Amino acid sequence: MPTELLILPFLGALIGWLTNRIAIRLLFYPRSPYTIPLLGWKVQGLLPKRRKDLARAVGETVEQELFSTGDLVHYLSQPHFQKEIKEKLAAAAADRIQGRLPAFVPRNLVGILTSLVRDFTRRELGAVLGSILNQLRGDMAGEFLIGSLVEKRLLEIDLKDLEDLIFHVVGQELVHIEVLGGILGFLIGIFQAAAVVFLP
Repeated sequence: MPTELLILPFLGALIGWLTNRIAIRLLFYPRSPYTIPLLGWKVQGLLPKRRKDLARAVGETVEQELFSTGDLVHYLSQPHFQKEIKEKLAAAAADRIQGRLPAFVPRNLVGILTSLVRDFTRRELGAVLGSILNQLRGDMAGEFLIGSLVEKRLLEIDLKDLEDLIFHVVGQELVHIEVLGGILGFLIGIFQAAAVVFLP
């Protein structure tokens, strides 16, 4: 009898660990619907089955709670960002002009021309960049939704890659859940053994 009582905690630990391990695997497998013979039940992993709903929910959460199209336009409208845009475009225009001038043009003249192009581009962009961003804000509000982009990207990721990503991020926590199942099963086994000994 004592041997059977000692087995109970270890059997409980095995059952608890195995149950949690199977439950975690059922998040991902089977990837395609599988019909259980005789019973006729269709089973499919939670992630493959609810992938569209999950992608939509994540996209909506990102759009509403984290980073919306309005946030992006607001960032683009910041003075420091507009200044950076003007500087980079002016430098790019000057580089293009310098690259297209023939080699026989004197260096002093090249410097003057590129400086004029840089100043002209910077000045003209300063005058029109605000209206461009306002127009962009209207266009993006109707057509460009960050939540939709997130949803689309999640649906494009291969399920195996998505599984690898999830295990890379929370793999250690999932292992802890499996171990915790074993510990709880072990404790339940101890209580069962105690109940057999002390209860009539």
